[in-house]
Amino acid sequence: MLVVESIYGENVFNLDSWKGLRCFQIHINIDILGEIGITAKVNSVNEVETISGNSDDFLYSFKVQYLPPIVLTCLLPKSYPSHQPPIFTISVKWLESAKILSLCSMLDSIWTEQQGQEVIYHWVEWLHGSSLSHLGFDEEIRL
Repeated sequence: MLVVESIYGENVFNLDSWKGLRCFQIHINIDILGEIGITAKVNSVNEVETISGNSDDFLYSFKVQYLPPIVLTCLLPKSYPSHQPPIFTISVKWLESAKILSLCSMLDSIWTEQQGQEVIYHWVEWLHGSSLSHLGFDEEIRL
C-alpha cells in the first residue's frame, strides 16, 4: 500500500477500518490521447413504450478530453495477499452495470493469475491503461 500511496498520492483515500480490516479507495483517471467521442442514446419516453415499437430515441454525440475516474474501493482481508484477494467494488458514473461487471471479472482474472501476490498496483495499472480497450472503447464510447 505504501507504493500505491506514493505513486497515486492524492488519488488514494484511506477509509475507516471495518472490523479491524484496512479499507481504502483509489480514484483512477483514464488516459485519453487528445480526445474521445462519446455517443449517448437518449430516450425521451419510458422504457415500456420503446419496447413496444415507438422509438423516440435520438443520439447525442460530443467529444471529451477527460472522463470521471473509476473508483476502486478495497477491503483487505487479514490473509491478503497470501490466501485471499481484496474484497472490492468498482464505481464508474459513466458506465452501465454490465460493463462494470466486465471490469470486475477482469480484476478477478488478474488475481487468479497472480494468486498469492499483491495485486492492487496491477489492478490500478490495468484499469488506468487497459480498461477502455477491454470494453471496446478504443475509438468511441457508446452509452
